[in-house]
Amino acid sequence: MRSIKFASMIIILFSIVLVAMPETAACVTKEQKLEKKIEALVKVKKYDEALNVIEKYLNKNPESVGIRNLKIKILIKNGRPYEAFEESEKVSSLKGGEELKAVKYFCPLFLKEALKDEDGWTRVRAASSLAEMGNKSAISSLQEMLIDVHKEFYVRTEAASTLGEIGDRSAIPFLREALKDRYETIRIEAAFALGEIGDRSAIPFLREALKDEEEWVRIAAACALLEMEDESGVSMLKEALKNLDEWIRIRAASALLRRGDESAIAILKEALKDKNMGARREVAFALGEIGDRSAIPFLREALKDSHERVRVEAIIALGEIGDKSAIPVLKEMLKEEDKYIRIKAVCGLAGTLKK
Repeated sequence: MRSIKFASMIIILFSIVLVAMPETAACVTKEQKLEKKIEALVKVKKYDEALNVIEKYLNKNPESVGIRNLKIKILIKNGRPYEAFEESEKVSSLKGGEELKAVKYFCPLFLKEALKDEDGWTRVRAASSLAEMGNKSAISSLQEMLIDVHKEFYVRTEAASTLGEIGDRSAIPFLREALKDRYETIRIEAAFALGEIGDRSAIPFLREALKDEEEWVRIAAACALLEMEDESGVSMLKEALKNLDEWIRIRAASALLRRGDESAIAILKEALKDKNMGARREVAFALGEIGDRSAIPFLREALKDSHERVRVEAIIALGEIGDKSAIPVLKEMLKEEDKYIRIKAVCGLAGTLKK
């Protein structure tokens, strides 16, 4: 009798499973079929049609994270990053996240798409931010860009700069070699980059660069040495505060700011009021490049500037330094028609993930 009752129970349980399975399987199959349909539309660049299909599905199934992910990717492909970010916020909310999780979710999707851009500068910036977020293959891509003499020099220059921002020590041999490059701008950015990485093994090479025939290279080497607490170039930087070239004065002052140098602070305050918009913008850019939190008060002051370009550079710098108060403004910048502003805004958003 017990064996008959046990067998009956097994049959009943098996029947319940069989009844439940078709509904679950049907649900999975329906979403998989929908994904294939959407992917087919995206393949032929029918983005609006694909988004319409998604909206109809989400009206009935608002908690489908998989379909929302597809929507984010399509919005990015379709040049609508602001809407993609808003959708990332919805996905984050469904997963019980907050604003910063939405940033973490959105940025890699946008940046991976930007790696396919035909513009070299956009690809470099995208690789930079991905690398900062821990994508090792992006670091290798930047190193290859730097040493490839067939690449445009501005792409190689940007690659050197961004390798410094990332701070990965595997870039040091490539940057040391770049200190001897025939292009002045590449030598300049290589010196700054070595300073940002801060590995003291680079000090002898940077001291040698203090003898470079080009003044800007010498200033860059002095700034880099100071970041490593090597004062070989301090006298050169202090002398540069009197330089007739405004850009050199600003860069030297930005470097000396770390030491709390009163004359450097005075120069930066004065430069933020300069009639030349380019000078004011350079202050924001230079402070962002240094990436030190001592720059935050100056950058917040630059947010009040009358010129949009200065404000844009300041908010991006705040993001890259890691000031989370910049997130709402950076999000708004995703609406900009200028793709360069959009990519810089995403890089700024990625910067806010720094602890």
